[in-house]
Amino acid sequence: MKEYTKNQNEYRIDGKLYVEKIKSCKVREKRNRLYAVECRIHQRGVHWYYCGNEPEYLDKEQAGRGKKFWLSDTAKETVSAAIEEYEKCVAAAKAECIPVSVKLSDEIGLNVLYKHKAENKYDFVTEIYLNGTLYSQKFTCGQRLKEMLHQLHFIHIDSGLRGKYDYEKEYRIIFEALYETAGKHGDELMQLEMKLLNNTADEDECRRLSELLGVKILLPKKNTVGIDNDGEPIIKEYAVIKETVNFSLLHNSGYTFLHRPLFAMIGSTRDNITIDPANRCIVDAAKENMEAVTFKEFLKLIADESIEEK
Repeated sequence: MKEYTKNQNEYRIDGKLYVEKIKSCKVREKRNRLYAVECRIHQRGVHWYYCGNEPEYLDKEQAGRGKKFWLSDTAKETVSAAIEEYEKCVAAAKAECIPVSVKLSDEIGLNVLYKHKAENKYDFVTEIYLNGTLYSQKFTCGQRLKEMLHQLHFIHIDSGLRGKYDYEKEYRIIFEALYETAGKHGDELMQLEMKLLNNTADEDECRRLSELLGVKILLPKKNTVGIDNDGEPIIKEYAVIKETVNFSLLHNSGYTFLHRPLFAMIGSTRDNITIDPANRCIVDAAKENMEAVTFKEFLKLIADESIEEK
């Protein structure tokens, strides 16, 4: 006998809480034998849950100790369809993508499979193997190379393997393996983008990438203003009026966007942003005591002759 709660999309049978319908469901990751699914449920919003291949319920925790939502037949169909679609995408990717395999340690291995979805967008699969057994798998569709590299850089956190290995050292190994594979397949575009995002592209390489993509790209700048007491270069940062900024240009030029949290906003303003051309980095706020310039003035200050800002 169904006993509906105040939320008419939920009911109880023998003390178990059931969900009648799920508005949308998408698999975000496969970990061990479970699927991490992002579901939109009426009056509960969008959240991640875990379930098996033949889902009977959704669990808030991977270990199975979280709050469970049992599924009606209709809800099962929605979740099962999402799992089926995910497996189809992964199978297609494995058949079409270029594989790159890296051994991160004696117990951890990594597979990356990628292909161009469009000129500068990619479908890719990342897989982590623990002692030869698939530990986690993630399929990403139609993202830029920056997203792929970001995912690989922080895969130790996303996969729950934090502290298992030196991720900065291993990321360099992953990066070099991916770069070498792109070269073997004559993928000049991917290699140039990787160097741009790694902040190692020189002016000629930036100009070539600009030609290939058909977009403007800011040339790399040393942008140092001296040496500090420890012998480290002092980097010049610029406060730029936010409403004048060409964010598309900065995005195409491989700049990394950082967020300054609210607790760190004392003495700062969101009306301006901070740009560090040397490290290709942007912060979405600036100190109030920094003199702000327009984006056009900023381009003149870094003397980038490749740009004619309109």
